[in-house]
Amino acid sequence: MYQYLTDEDKEKICSYIRVYGGHDSYLDVQQRDLEHILRFWDENKSVYEKIFANPELRVSRNVSFQKDSQYAIIELQYLLDRSRFISNIWNFTYSYNNDYTSEEKTNIRRAFGELTSENNLKNNEYGGETITFDLKDGKKYVLQKGCKAIKALRRLAHIYGIDGFDKFQTEYSQIFNEKNLSGTLSISIHPLDFITMSDNACGWESCMAWMTEGDYRMGTVEMMNSPCIVVAYLESKKPMSWSDNYVPYEWNNKKWRELFIFSKDCIVPIKGYPYHNEAIESTVLYWLKDLAAELGWKYKDNLFSFYGEAAYNLTVETNKGEEETVPYPVKFNCNTMYNDLANKDKNYIFVGEHRQRDHTLYLNFSGPAECMACGQEVRNTDEPQMVLCADCSGYVRCADCGEYIWIDDAYWIDGKPYCYACYENDTLATAIYGDTIPEHHAYPVYVKMTGYILQSTLLTLYLSRCEYDMLCNKGLIHYDEAVNFWKAYGSGEIVYDRGEVIYLNSLDKVLDEDTWIAYINAVRDIKWAIERYSIYHDEMAVEKQDGTKEIVDFDKDELLDTLEEIVGSSVLND
Repeated sequence: MYQYLTDEDKEKICSYIRVYGGHDSYLDVQQRDLEHILRFWDENKSVYEKIFANPELRVSRNVSFQKDSQYAIIELQYLLDRSRFISNIWNFTYSYNNDYTSEEKTNIRRAFGELTSENNLKNNEYGGETITFDLKDGKKYVLQKGCKAIKALRRLAHIYGIDGFDKFQTEYSQIFNEKNLSGTLSISIHPLDFITMSDNACGWESCMAWMTEGDYRMGTVEMMNSPCIVVAYLESKKPMSWSDNYVPYEWNNKKWRELFIFSKDCIVPIKGYPYHNEAIESTVLYWLKDLAAELGWKYKDNLFSFYGEAAYNLTVETNKGEEETVPYPVKFNCNTMYNDLANKDKNYIFVGEHRQRDHTLYLNFSGPAECMACGQEVRNTDEPQMVLCADCSGYVRCADCGEYIWIDDAYWIDGKPYCYACYENDTLATAIYGDTIPEHHAYPVYVKMTGYILQSTLLTLYLSRCEYDMLCNKGLIHYDEAVNFWKAYGSGEIVYDRGEVIYLNSLDKVLDEDTWIAYINAVRDIKWAIERYSIYHDEMAVEKQDGTKEIVDFDKDELLDTLEEIVGSSVLND
């Protein structure tokens, strides 16, 4: 399929990777690198060659659909975000201006805030309280609840000399007066259509947007390289554009797009963005079924449905309008790509004619993940936001906080990178072997003196999984033991915390001679905790032989004597 790419398109792909593929850096990707980078795409998309064997690598048709109300809201949001008139409003209302009193400024801000809200503009109705404005000619203008929002905006813009209303009104009218959503509907396997499938100049994006470094950018690469995915989109009249070293580039601007699983086994729409439009989805679904004939693929006549990414049975509507379940088990998953099938209310599917009942259709629709700068395949990626390998980006993400750090500045624990702050604050040395591990990976085990339960734990041992398993195998860890006690505020009731415990007189059995210093340090920490205990607490619980517990006054000397009996005076006083 690489042979069908024009030199111009190759340069656009390289440019897009150079500008948006990195993280705060510019990449040196040239056409000489591209054939290697696109090798997975070239191989896996060749299954569709009979359909897409043209320089555009897409098929298109002109269409017109009734505009979805949800799409109008998205267009309105985009208008509010980019309109110069809206910017002029806020520059005026929050500027330093002594021509108006504090009360007048408050009323101006409140009025414009209400009038430019999404809800009021959607309904073209002012929903706020009545506000009276004193004009310079001595007259008054009353903004009343229920009046037309656009008409009120025109009046206030004229009163306060705010430019840009006429263009804003024209664009606003186009959004709500145009009843149809028209344009060119395309089905594509072009690499740049996958790379830009969430980038556009239509005011929407998803988690796979390259321009904003979406959290699942690598999903676009997997879908580009998948042997069973095509992308469908409705093209805007104006293209999207970007600049690479002051050289302008343009590409298809998508006001709606959806990925489709398109294989011999099935055809399945995944999820439309920025909204679900059943009419467009259905059009593409049946169009793909017709195109499949060129590949020799045939499907059962019925259009089935299911919920979620897996189902034991498919549902089909009978001639009587009733729903019937059919035993065609299906299960769809992916790798780094975000699985949108799990979040749709209802999924539709054409099933391959050769598929037999009760035979599970299992399909992972991800293609290989790879670095978009050097082409190195990336397996089991933990970095769905990155479309580069660590060598090419120079960055890795901290396994704890998620911040990007230069690879040379990372601290590595079990093959995972940590930034300096997380390494210092969120890691610890394990109690036995002194290995550094993330704190949330540690197993806390409490040290307890036989016969005593305090209001705060004497010592907590943080163990690695290996250390924890070793102590369990030695029978040194006791489960569901009373660790400490506390009194509920205003109540005499004693509550005992429970956990996993190792007894102090077993502590020396934990460590070998090479780590004996850890035992001495542990004893010192316990001694220090006993000596400071009375600063915060004045009671302790004593466990009697019959299993009952009695609250008594804290006796530091008694605990220190007990500690010495267990560990020996030489260790205690070392």
